[in-house]
Amino acid sequence: MIAESLSDAIQKMGGTVMTNREVTMLKNSKEKINSVLLDNDEEREAKIFISDIHPASTIDLLQNKELVRSSFRNRISRLENTYGIFTAHLELKENRLPYLNRNVHIHERDNVWSYHHYPDNGQKRYVFVSFAVPENGSPYATHIDLLSPMHWEELREWEHTTVGKRGQGYLDFKAKRADECIDIASRHIPRLRESIETVYTSTPLTWRDYTGTVEGSAYGIRKNFNELTYTILTPKTPVPNLFLTGQNLSVHGVLGVSMTSFLTCAEIIGADTILEDLKIKNMVKNHKLAKSISDVSWSEFIRELQYKAEWQHKIVQKIDTYYPSSQICSNCGYKFTGTKDLSVREWICPQCGVHHDRDENAAINILNEGLRELQIA
Repeated sequence: MIAESLSDAIQKMGGTVMTNREVTMLKNSKEKINSVLLDNDEEREAKIFISDIHPASTIDLLQNKELVRSSFRNRISRLENTYGIFTAHLELKENRLPYLNRNVHIHERDNVWSYHHYPDNGQKRYVFVSFAVPENGSPYATHIDLLSPMHWEELREWEHTTVGKRGQGYLDFKAKRADECIDIASRHIPRLRESIETVYTSTPLTWRDYTGTVEGSAYGIRKNFNELTYTILTPKTPVPNLFLTGQNLSVHGVLGVSMTSFLTCAEIIGADTILEDLKIKNMVKNHKLAKSISDVSWSEFIRELQYKAEWQHKIVQKIDTYYPSSQICSNCGYKFTGTKDLSVREWICPQCGVHHDRDENAAINILNEGLRELQIA
């Protein structure tokens, strides 16, 4: 649902969403990146490039790696990654297993803090169980996901293989691990095994090949509170028009992705000290976005942003919710009400004739308004 909403928003703003395409190279000059090369030899030019894959994988794509100092490349490559996840997706027989409206964490050991260590057979004794909500409102479950930690060392034998070409040994390995996870879950969920129709599995190899994540890491770069300045990254890179985003930078999961997307945008539009007070309450009314926005915990995002601003001796300035940033011409100040229609992505000011991109114009207005309020204060 989140991916569909994002795709719809991009296309409404005039963007193009490409699927089944892989970026194989970032073609750069001595100063910046000029274009990306796709796996079908198509070349796409742009002014700004944003990467949400692992920072090390991003740097590896550079045509001329001398654009980035070796010290930065070495730092990125040496950062420890979180472990990967083995997933068994279970399709269930109809009307067999009652739906459980909660997640289940099964720890069959006393110490829950050492799963990231390897070798450690303990990772096979933890299973996270997630019931999919039945689409038809049925009291019976239709799908269940079983997730368990899996380390890259367990997959060394197949690390140089690709999807669908890993061999029978890999399939047997996955089937055995799935059986172990089902055994653990079955001890806590009665009638689970007999209710299974089909089992689909994936490993960190799958994550690596589909998401560009180093060693199939589930949560990206491991953060260490003892080394925050080393393990937390900023959206900016040594390449002027290359920016990073995603959970590898500061915080893991959905919250981390949401936070860094705002920080990345702030770096690009030059408004890293300005925050527009978005109409979150109105956004939550959209049933397609409500759960995603609530899960992100907006107050936590604001708190984290303010904390990081203070840490870097900067200011977070909120502007009024109803400030018409999209309607005002940033060149002459004329207010054009035609942009109340969200489908209007570009417009020409009737007074001064300047052509505006909706979002770029709004960003400039937000920056100017924030700076104006700071001067008054």
